[in-house]
Amino acid sequence: MDFATASHRQRSRTQAFKQKTRSTKLLRLIDLDFSYTLSLLDLPPVNEYDMYIRNFGKKNTKQAYVQYNEDHVERDVQTEEIETREAWTQHPGEGTAVSGGSGSTDSSDAAAVPKVDTPRLSSFLRAACQVIAVLLEEDRVAAEPSWSPRMQDNTLPFSDRSSQLNTSLPFLQNRKVSCLHASQVQRQTVVSVHGVAEKAFAPVLDDKYVLCVWDIWQPSGPQKVLICESKVTCCCFSPFKAFLLFAGTMHGSVVLWDLREDSQDTSVCEAE
Repeated sequence: MDFATASHRQRSRTQAFKQKTRSTKLLRLIDLDFSYTLSLLDLPPVNEYDMYIRNFGKKNTKQAYVQYNEDHVERDVQTEEIETREAWTQHPGEGTAVSGGSGSTDSSDAAAVPKVDTPRLSSFLRAACQVIAVLLEEDRVAAEPSWSPRMQDNTLPFSDRSSQLNTSLPFLQNRKVSCLHASQVQRQTVVSVHGVAEKAFAPVLDDKYVLCVWDIWQPSGPQKVLICESKVTCCCFSPFKAFLLFAGTMHGSVVLWDLREDSQDTSVCEAE
């Protein structure tokens, strides 16, 4: 066993412990004071113009004169007056005026333009067009020579006047009328059933049966043209809703049309 090394190690540990104890006691007595500050360099910020002049002067040049439209002296720099104009715009535009300004029309004129209710205007024009079409049809019928059943002696006086439907249209020629029915809700609405064409007219329609919805106030053309694949033996309108049309076919099925839908979107409901 090496007693000398162990004794030296023990003395080192004792000396280190004494130094640590003394430093801990001294640290408690030391109080650092940070209340005093010293500024070593106080330099104000440099603006961009001074920085530019400082760099500009290093190029062996010197700034002699600068002018910015103060006394209009023709030297070095001359700035012209900038023309400006105020304008306004609106998106989406309401009315006829959507933009303007000092050089355009007064804004009061644009405010005077009345707003148009597009749905109400469309509804009014649609109703007015129907009335105008009826009046034109009546004028056309009045201009043509009229035919009355009372002109013939052997005819019973069951009616004072008649309306002749225009069945001479190209797609209705050479088609026999097999059924005719009037609506109980709208007395002026009539549906006619036409058979297949005896002569070829259009390959798409020749082998199909055609149903035409007429308005006797506008007999020049049908309001709706419906197509059925099977032979129609009977047809009628709904007794409560004039826009529903029923048809019975030779195969025993019932076909239903909703006349309110557009021609491209018309759906057919068929029940056996």
